[in-house]
Amino acid sequence: MAGTTRPSRVAVVLAAIVIGLATGCRAGLDETLGDYERSVARALGTPEVEAYEPTPLAPPRPRERRLPVESERIGVFDFLSLQGCRLGELAGLRNSPMGRVMEDTRRLAYEIEVRTAADACLIGLEEPRRGRLAALVETKREALPRHLWNATLGGEELESFLSPSPPSALRTGSGLAALREIQRILEAGVDQADDARRLEQALAELTRAEPIGPQLRALDRARHSLEGVARIVLTAPAEACEVPQVRLSRAFQESYLAAVQPAIAAVDQQALPVLMALEEIVGQLIRDVTVPPETRRYLERVLAVSGSDSLWARYRASLRLHAAALEPVLRSCGVLPPIAASTSPGLAASTSQGLVASTRQGLVASTSPARN
Repeated sequence: MAGTTRPSRVAVVLAAIVIGLATGCRAGLDETLGDYERSVARALGTPEVEAYEPTPLAPPRPRERRLPVESERIGVFDFLSLQGCRLGELAGLRNSPMGRVMEDTRRLAYEIEVRTAADACLIGLEEPRRGRLAALVETKREALPRHLWNATLGGEELESFLSPSPPSALRTGSGLAALREIQRILEAGVDQADDARRLEQALAELTRAEPIGPQLRALDRARHSLEGVARIVLTAPAEACEVPQVRLSRAFQESYLAAVQPAIAAVDQQALPVLMALEEIVGQLIRDVTVPPETRRYLERVLAVSGSDSLWARYRASLRLHAAALEPVLRSCGVLPPIAASTSPGLAASTSQGLVASTRQGLVASTSPARN
C-alpha cells in the first residue's frame, strides 16, 4: 500500500531476539530460584518449597482509578456573548466532536487554558452572565487536581508502565528519566498549559520504556522463594555441622551466592529507584484529592517503598528472614566466622552489612541498604 512502511526482515528478527532475551531473563530468574529451593530441600531431606502463587500486582481497572469530574459546558447564549474572547474559542473547541473525546492530558491543558482566559473575558461581561461564568470558572479551578490525577495515575500511560505484560522490543530503558521529569513538573506546579504539555510528553516517554511490572513480579517471586527456603532451614537443627548442614552450606555457596544473589540484586537495583520515584509522584498527587479505595490499597501494597505491608517491605523482610535462618548453619560449618561470646546472635538488624562483608558476595542480595 502506498505510503505504508513495512519493517525489514532484519528489524523483525532483531525484535524477536530482544523479546526472547527479555522473556528468557524472567524465565531464568524463576528457574534459578527453583533450583535453589530444590537444592536446599534435597540437602535437608525435606519437602520442596510450595509452588509460587502470583500475588495480584496489576493496577486497578480505569473505573477504579479515575476520579469523577463534572462535565460543565458554557451554554449557547453565554457562548455567543464570548465571541471575540479567547474563552469563546475554547468553549467552541470543547463543544466540538473532537473536544468531547479529549485525552486526559489534553483535557488538563484545556482546563488550564480556560482558567487563564477567563479573567480577560470576565472584564467585558455584564451580570448575570459574568456571575454564571465566574461560578463555572471556579468549579473548573477546583477540579484541576482531579484532572491532574486522571492524566497521570488515572491515565493509560502509567497503567501501561505498571502493567505486568510481557516486554516488547519497541520499549527500551527503565523509564526513570521520564518519572523524574514528571516529579520536577509536579514539584514546580502544573499552572500553565505548557506545563501540561510537558507532562504529556513525559508520560508519552513512559509508554516507550520497559514496563516495571515484570520487575515487581520478580521481587514477589524472590520473596516467595526466600521465605520458603527460610521455613525449610528453620526446621533443621543448626547446632552441629553434620552431613545435612554441610550439604546446605554447599547449596548456599554454589546456588545462592553464585546465581540467586546476583540475579535478585540486579532486579533490586532496577526496581528501587523506579519505586522511589513513583512514591514521590503519588505523594504529590494525593494531597488535593480523595483516592478511590481500591487504588489506595494498590498504591500502599504494590508501589510504596515505605510501609510494613508493601511489596518492597515484604521482599526486604524475606531477605532478612532468609539471612537469619541460614546464619547459624553457615557459622557452624565455618562458612561464616564464629560470633564472639559478647556478641548477640541476632542478625535481623545487621544482615545487609555483617553477612555481606563476611561472605564477600553477600547473604543479603540488596545493594541499597538505605531502604531496608
